[in-house]
Formats: sequence, structure tokens, C-alpha cells
Amino acid sequence: MDTYDVFICYQHKAKKVVDFIVEALERAGISCWYAPRNLDVEGAGKDRQDVISKAISNARCVIAVISDEALESLWVKADICHADDYNIPIIPFEIAPISVQNELTLRLGIRHKIVAYENPSTSIEKLIRTINGILSDEDSGSLDSNKALSNEVGTRGQYSIMQNEKGDIMIMMDARVGNPEHPRFIYDGSGMALLYRNPESSVSFKNIDEEAREPLKSVKDVLVVEILNDDVEREYLVPVRIVKDINSLIIQ
Repeated sequence: MDTYDVFICYQHKAKKVVDFIVEALERAGISCWYAPRNLDVEGAGKDRQDVISKAISNARCVIAVISDEALESLWVKADICHADDYNIPIIPFEIAPISVQNELTLRLGIRHKIVAYENPSTSIEKLIRTINGILSDEDSGSLDSNKALSNEVGTRGQYSIMQNEKGDIMIMMDARVGNPEHPRFIYDGSGMALLYRNPESSVSFKNIDEEAREPLKSVKDVLVVEILNDDVEREYLVPVRIVKDINSLIIQ
């Protein structure tokens, strides 16, 4: 399967809008994968969901065409979660006002979105600039702003450290057993950190990317979101405590 610049994720009612987007992007030299066009060609005689999953994995970024119907679509959720799991940059492209609030809203809310319905004449141009910025950053090896600041393997499963435009930091990780009690996030500015959840549960974070270290030192608290089966199990605000050396607090 070929590599594409963009995978476009949408709910079928937005097909005409997506056709217009694809035409504009490909006219600008940005290669696109979207169903049913590419699926009909590449999916003949194959499991269609496998083909879609591979197309997402091979894309350099994903455009999520967002409406209330899209946010409630299980197929859209599966596509976005797959892209998120593979740390593929996602660009939310809102084509209508949003009233739905769910787990997808949380996943997409930390990313820089394009509100297309407010300025339809300039939204495609902004989308093209955003995509080209992602592609050029990827080619140069730098970290893209739509990606998490850090996506490494901790003591249990994958975690993500993300920052929004206001500088707030959110940490997404696998859900743990038991509710937090007076939690604290302990950090010394290195590649390691410790989340104290309760007297019987602590989580160590290892291999924190350098891009995430200064932001973590500069905030007073972080939002921790625990995920179970692709849904939010719990979320809570945790104060950050800066220490001189965290190594003595983490069991190696």
C-alpha cells in the first residue's frame, strides 16, 4: 500500500464536503486517501476495515471532518483512535457547530482545530498551510505541534503528555485500579516522573521526551485522564511538585 500525505476521516453525510476538500488538497499537491474512492480500488477481495487501518497507519496526517454526526459515529471514532494510538497528527476540521460532548470531543479538543463554517472562504487555505507545516516538520525530523509532547512506554502501557494553546498540560494513560486520593505529580526536570495516586498506587513515567520537560516544570498542575477500553474512566487535576532528584523515589 502506498503512503499518502493525508487520510480523511468523515461521516458519510459529509461526502460532498469531503469531495470538495480532496479536490482542493490534491490540486495543491497533497495526496489523499479517503473512502469510498481509494477503498473501492484497494479493498477489492480484502477485509475493508483492515485496508482502512493500514491506510491510516501509512498516512502522514489525518483530517477529521467533524460534525455532531461524526462525533457519534463508531467508524469515525475507530479511525481517530487508531490514528491517535499510532501518534499520527490529527487535524480537526469542523464543518458545523458542535453540541455533542463525548470521549472523541476530549481527544480532539487538545488539538489545533480549523473551524471551517465560520470562514469557509479561507478554511481550505488554512488547512493546506497546516498540512504543509506538518509535512515539512516531519521531513526535518522536528516535533509537530499536533502530536503529543511525549509518547513513550511507561511502567504499564502507553502514556501521552499533551499541551494546549493556553499552556495547560494533560496526561493520558491506561486506567489504574482504585480512585486517586490526594494525588501529586513529582518531577525534577529529567526524563522521569512519578504520579502518586493513592497510598497503594504510584505510576512512574520513563523516557519523557525533552520537548515535554520544560512545560512540565512550568505548570502548577496537570490534568490526568485515565483511559479504559478507549473510554475515559476518570479524570482529575493533580498538583505538580518539583524536587531535586526523583531517582531515589522511583523503584527501578
